[in-house]
Amino acid sequence: MEKLASNKSLISNFKGFTLLEMLMVLSIMSVMLLLIVPINNNNLEKVQSTKFIEQLEYDILMIQNLSTTADDSFSIRFYNDRYSILQGMNPAFATRNYPPGFKIDRKNYDSIKFNKNGSIINPRTIDIIVGEKKYLLVFPLGKGRFYISEG
Repeated sequence: MEKLASNKSLISNFKGFTLLEMLMVLSIMSVMLLLIVPINNNNLEKVQSTKFIEQLEYDILMIQNLSTTADDSFSIRFYNDRYSILQGMNPAFATRNYPPGFKIDRKNYDSIKFNKNGSIINPRTIDIIVGEKKYLLVFPLGKGRFYISEG
């Protein structure tokens, strides 16, 4: 009988969370989640633009190398919303769409071509505008390698 009485006293002393306390914790957590999501979206856009610029750099290096080894000519042609990698007069074998907020200022030339020696045809600087940032894709005169700098 004493054991039963001691069990009842344990049950009556047990205090759990009330419904009001649980609702308060859930509301605080939901506000925190709402604040975290926009921060991740900004980081995602930065990562997308960085990866796109890296991909463009690799594609330019690829057509420079292919121009020196293959019989056909290779080029990258820029459009308003994408760029394509072309081989001679054939249809594009690769097309890359620009991420949101991306713009490439072509300045009279809409393609990049290399001659058989690996030198750029029409050396120039191409402006890449990503939101408020500006990058310069610089092709120096001669066989030197191009580079990308923040402008």
